[in-house]
Amino acid sequence: MNFPWSKKDKIISTDLNGEQVITVINTESSKAYEYKSVTEMYNNCPYVRAIIDYKISCMASFNLKMYKYNKGGEDEEITSSPILNFLKKPNPFQTIQDLYAQSLLYEILYSKSFIRGVRGLYNGFEKSKALWSLPPEYVQILYKGFTPNVYNKFSIEEIIDKYQFTYITGTEEIFPEYILNNSTYKIDFNQNLDNYSQIETLRQSVANLMYIQESRGVLTRNRGALGMLSPSPTTKDTAGGGIMIDRDKDEVLKKYKSLYGLKPGQSSVIIPTIPMTWTSMTLNIADLRLDESALHEFNIICDLLGMPRGMFDDKTQYNNQTGIQKKFYQDSTIPYAENRAKALTEKYKLTDSYFVFDYSHIVCLQEDYKLKEDVEKTKTERILSLYEMNLISKGEVCKELGYVVTDQSWFNIYFKD
Repeated sequence: MNFPWSKKDKIISTDLNGEQVITVINTESSKAYEYKSVTEMYNNCPYVRAIIDYKISCMASFNLKMYKYNKGGEDEEITSSPILNFLKKPNPFQTIQDLYAQSLLYEILYSKSFIRGVRGLYNGFEKSKALWSLPPEYVQILYKGFTPNVYNKFSIEEIIDKYQFTYITGTEEIFPEYILNNSTYKIDFNQNLDNYSQIETLRQSVANLMYIQESRGVLTRNRGALGMLSPSPTTKDTAGGGIMIDRDKDEVLKKYKSLYGLKPGQSSVIIPTIPMTWTSMTLNIADLRLDESALHEFNIICDLLGMPRGMFDDKTQYNNQTGIQKKFYQDSTIPYAENRAKALTEKYKLTDSYFVFDYSHIVCLQEDYKLKEDVEKTKTERILSLYEMNLISKGEVCKELGYVVTDQSWFNIYFKD
């Protein structure tokens, strides 16, 4: 005989007011959302992945530019150079934005990131023929000495002896000069350098979100008990109450299994010959308040990852969301990118030029740049007007516009001279 429950269900028979009640409990254990690594958490939790991917897409949406220092005025942009051309495609598979995005992902997940320079015949990171972002979980830092005394060191090279990279076929030791280390270190009392992933603190929030998602799936698939058939109140016997005898139950069950159900060709409505009533037992999903619980956990993840909540709220007005995005770029993305560009400049040992991660093409920032250009244009026109009126000298014009005056005689030269 086929029963509407599985072998994994526990059947409990109890007596309620003289009637036998069958209760079916699903004993299949719910998934334990205890991920082995933060990478596994990122790959399996859509909420964490959505927030991190969006953050990275914003931060990696820059244009790489290079400028040459100009002591006499505004720095000059370098549009083509061997280093700049190489960095735009640092390895056969990735652009600089792709490499930066992968490095950011590792830094968010593990609080550490290692970009390796693969050299050719020449020594030094600046002579690299390719750049790769190494998976941090396979990189081990080998320190100089048994315990690194970091408090009397001046550079990474004095503390770190080598980086040991483990891959499928073996291990490789890499000298520090070939690694661009973008890591967040915390030094404990024993002077051990360690990285504490911020994602680790999200395990409970992630587990809660996944349980909420699983609950939705269970309700969608199983839906629980839809209702209960019981004798009609109009059906009376000599004792005054209507009951279903075994023959009546068998007749209803037989027809239900053969004619009614959710399988193809079966009806969803039962039409018994015995007078019966239907009591609905449908569960209202809104009563569980799953949306409120999910939003609470989602906001915790946003806060920890430094992502404004309004960037994910579809109810936020366009102007407000543009303002939120602008603030995120100005307060977080651009300052962080400036530090990364500075680190890249130092790693390449550039003294007369430098790198810039430029975000001026981002739509939400366009108004600020346009406003800045308008202010500069107005200032220039005002200064030139004063010069043409013979009120300031040529040297004062250059000084007001930000240029270095190399010839002091210009301060004695006026427009009408």
